[in-house]
Amino acid sequence: MINQGNDENLLSPEKRVSIFSLIAGYRYRSQAVLDEDTSPSSAAQAELLDKPEQLTGIPGTRLPHFWLEWLRERISTLDLLDGHFVLLVGPAGEPWQPAGRGAAASAGVDLAIYRIGVDGDLVDLEGSWQAKLEISAEGAVLVRPDGFVAWRTDALPTSPRGRLEEILSSILCWSAADQTNLPKPLPSAGEPESSVPQRYPES
Repeated sequence: MINQGNDENLLSPEKRVSIFSLIAGYRYRSQAVLDEDTSPSSAAQAELLDKPEQLTGIPGTRLPHFWLEWLRERISTLDLLDGHFVLLVGPAGEPWQPAGRGAAASAGVDLAIYRIGVDGDLVDLEGSWQAKLEISAEGAVLVRPDGFVAWRTDALPTSPRGRLEEILSSILCWSAADQTNLPKPLPSAGEPESSVPQRYPES
């Protein structure tokens, strides 16, 4: 029950939740959300976060907001969400970029890839995005088109492309038969990883 209005007779205070919790302060589990070990989440369910105002990139929660810089302009992580998958990688995560392009092309999905660092595609203005998302400099976070974190990892595997292909296959709930008849790659899947948020085109 939303904690506004005259609901005192409906729920006790400890059972009421904030509007923010209903919108973003929860974690849900499904086959389209993977734990860090790449295994699908448990049966579909949702649970409120202990501290809904402190989203930390846990798979099954919404991507948290923090400020970034692109071409000297301040943008939010939420501005990166434009109807496609988004892969955010740490400053030492360069191998994820070609791996992501290859995996996206194989899967036929649109994937925008951004390396966040001083010399990356985007600059972390607050210097805390790795801590906020709880990943290492080599880590990566995959965000679904609906803004939910689908998967994250601290480690750079031997074959990052193979790992991403496995991740996308699981998230998209493909069977072995499905993978023999994959869709053709989208034209945008081969764009450079440095492409910028579409709502901020170059002048």
